[in-house]
Amino acid sequence: MLNIIKSDFYRMFKGVGIYVIFIVIIGISLLSIYEVGAGTIGMQLEYYEENAPDYNKDEMVTDSKSIEKINEEAKKLAEYEQETENDEEMEAIEDAEKETKKDDEPINLRLTLKEYRKEMLESEGFALDKEIIGANANLYYCLIPIIVIGVCADFTKGSVKNSLTGGISRKKYYFSKLLFCIVTSMIIIFFNTYFTYIANLIINGKKFSSSLMEVTKLTIYQLPLIFGIISILVCFAFIGRKTATFNTISIPLIIVVQYIIMGIVGIAARSKLNWTWIYKYELQCALANLAKNPANEYIIKCSLLGIGYIIVSTLIGYYTFKKAEIK
Repeated sequence: MLNIIKSDFYRMFKGVGIYVIFIVIIGISLLSIYEVGAGTIGMQLEYYEENAPDYNKDEMVTDSKSIEKINEEAKKLAEYEQETENDEEMEAIEDAEKETKKDDEPINLRLTLKEYRKEMLESEGFALDKEIIGANANLYYCLIPIIVIGVCADFTKGSVKNSLTGGISRKKYYFSKLLFCIVTSMIIIFFNTYFTYIANLIINGKKFSSSLMEVTKLTIYQLPLIFGIISILVCFAFIGRKTATFNTISIPLIIVVQYIIMGIVGIAARSKLNWTWIYKYELQCALANLAKNPANEYIIKCSLLGIGYIIVSTLIGYYTFKKAEIK
């Protein structure tokens, strides 16, 4: 098992793929640090909560008193419009509306990036490194190439059959690949954490930084869920085998899951059930919440969820590989 893992690491660091991943991570991190904010690849929990459908509300007004009240307000509005037909008064009102709309615009839409950064640096500050770590779901697409390098490449080259005929059991082979992918993903995650911490401290200063111990602890909180996702991707790799098939499944996976969850919550809402709590355990929202020092109960639930992903996906992946005909 160790020989397989060593050969995979040797092959990985001999190639250029891993270095491209590190460069991409550095670029994403520096961009977030300069923008003084972390971007995301999907929708945040706040969006889910604000846009959750509420089918308990009546959208149609059928009460006669309500209709009468609406008619009275419409009549008053019409009278008011007649009284303000003066061109100068209307022009003043329009100018006031424009100013109001301008004030309501998000600050980042009215300012250039340079101006926005200057204004943020003059603010009281916040733990930007923790916010960026909370957006670690962005690294999902940096982890996919690891699975391709560690698993799919062997199926493409036909080296899987050579390894199995050389006396390596399928069980040992599967778990070697899984361990390689998990260890490599951990290296990438901690590289992102420590690079972000150091670069943010240098570029933005202590006002936007937390402690090294703090960012390490928050990253550790996230690991079970990330390892669970890695285990699922390894499972898909052994099921699909070909790189094209694996990419077809893995690339849209995280977005598809978000829409499925939104659909489930919407269906539940039609039955007057509030299932919005599911959003808190969706990958992106969970990683963001784990970076905010949540209660121990939530950390344990997310860890158990990640362990569940690992167990179920490993059983499915290994059973499929065990029964498969390797050519």
